[in-house]
Amino acid sequence: MEKETAFVRDRMYNETMASEVNSKIEVTRSILPVIDNFQRAFQNIKVDEGTRGKEMEDEYLGLDEEFLQLLEKMGVTEVVCLGKEFDFNSMEVISQVSE
Repeated sequence: MEKETAFVRDRMYNETMASEVNSKIEVTRSILPVIDNFQRAFQNIKVDEGTRGKEMEDEYLGLDEEFLQLLEKMGVTEVVCLGKEFDFNSMEVISQVSE
C-alpha cells in the first residue's frame, strides 16, 4: 500500500510540474507577440521634448520593463540571434528571405 501511495504522489507531482511548464509555455507564446508589437510601436512614436512627452516615454519604458520582468520570473530568457548562425536548438524559423 505504501508503494502505491508513493507512486500516486510522485505521479501527481510530475503531472503538476508538467502542467506548470505547459502553462508557462502557453502564456509565453501568447504574450511575446504583444510585447513585440508594443516595442515596435514605441520605436515608431515621436515623443515631443516637453514634460508630458518625457512622462509618456518613461511610462512606456516602465511597462516594457514590467513585461520583461514577468517573462524572466517565468524562466524566459532572451536569445540573441541577430547576425548569428541559425541554431535549431534555440531558434525558430518564421520566414525565409531569399538572397
